[in-house]
Amino acid sequence: MPSLSVEGLYRGFGPAVAIDHIDFRVEDGEFLTLLGPSGCGKTTTLSAIAGHDKPNGGRIRLGETVFFDQARDIYLPPEARNCGLVFQSYALWPHMSVFGNVAFPLKLRRMGKAAIAARVRQTLDLVEMGEMMDRFPHQLSGGQQQRVALARTLAYQPAMLLLDEPLSNLDAKLREKARIWLSRLQSQVRITTIYVTHDQAEAMALSDRIAVMSEGKIVQLGTPMEIYENPAHPFVADFIGSSNFLPGALMAADGEPGYGQVTLAGGGSVRANLRNGIGVGDSVLVAVRPDRIQLLAANAAHRDCSEGEPIKGRLTGRSYLGGKFLYEIAIGETLARVESARQVSGDEVAITIDAASATIFRAQDMKQSRRPAPA
Repeated sequence: MPSLSVEGLYRGFGPAVAIDHIDFRVEDGEFLTLLGPSGCGKTTTLSAIAGHDKPNGGRIRLGETVFFDQARDIYLPPEARNCGLVFQSYALWPHMSVFGNVAFPLKLRRMGKAAIAARVRQTLDLVEMGEMMDRFPHQLSGGQQQRVALARTLAYQPAMLLLDEPLSNLDAKLREKARIWLSRLQSQVRITTIYVTHDQAEAMALSDRIAVMSEGKIVQLGTPMEIYENPAHPFVADFIGSSNFLPGALMAADGEPGYGQVTLAGGGSVRANLRNGIGVGDSVLVAVRPDRIQLLAANAAHRDCSEGEPIKGRLTGRSYLGGKFLYEIAIGETLARVESARQVSGDEVAITIDAASATIFRAQDMKQSRRPAPA
């Protein structure tokens, strides 16, 4: 199957910008997730690819077929794009059986009865719904309806699959099971897939790559591990998982390339990964995840320098999460969250931060990433 190319895609609604000149490519058989909060432009991007919304600029191409090219005044209608779209709402015909729902798009394509029957049975078996083909939608669970909606799309063998938060109507337990099932199905079919969600766990579990979006832009594009371990922007560190942001000032770029030394506003200093464009004396934030902070007793001896200098703090809160604790540590006026299996007593504690697990960002980048979206 062909790959998808999106170049300079722009969509505005009056003064509001929904998609701000984004570029990305989805390779043949790849599962790419557009991830971000409400209003970031992910569904508008999916609608532009499907042909349900016409952008103001840019280019969309699937293989040699141009879906949209503003410069050449090309706009291919949705029915000519051969994309399979599964919505948040399953939109099953209530008066049709499972078989009838899956057969419907094949009838529109004027396939013969025997060919339709064979294709429907094959597709329903693929989604593990073959034994329920005579049931009606009201006789199915939410997860089963979701499978039928997906089977209806796969039956006509689209060139690409577009999924708009298809699991959001399921409860938490069923949603987790559906993620596993959907991942297994996509690896079997190997159809080029774009998945839209605001759920980080879904994106991490399903995707080959993730495009994190904010305010109409792609902030970072990479594998789930790259996105989580090496956030390129404070928005990504804040949105994916959970991060502490410790304020301070960059004092030096130390001897090892790519690292800097930060004096924290609450006292102590920490060494961390240094992003390009940050100068000595700049106000910065050190981003570090709660599970990457080592918790020590206040009088702990200095450990190996790779674990960082001990930073003194005060224990202000504790929650038991089952197998581990979530501690709240005050470092001066700054509060940091620390996940640890270790139980500590007393108010005075110390923490260390491994330089490889922390990233230095400019403080102003965090302020910019938290600007309100346009109305």
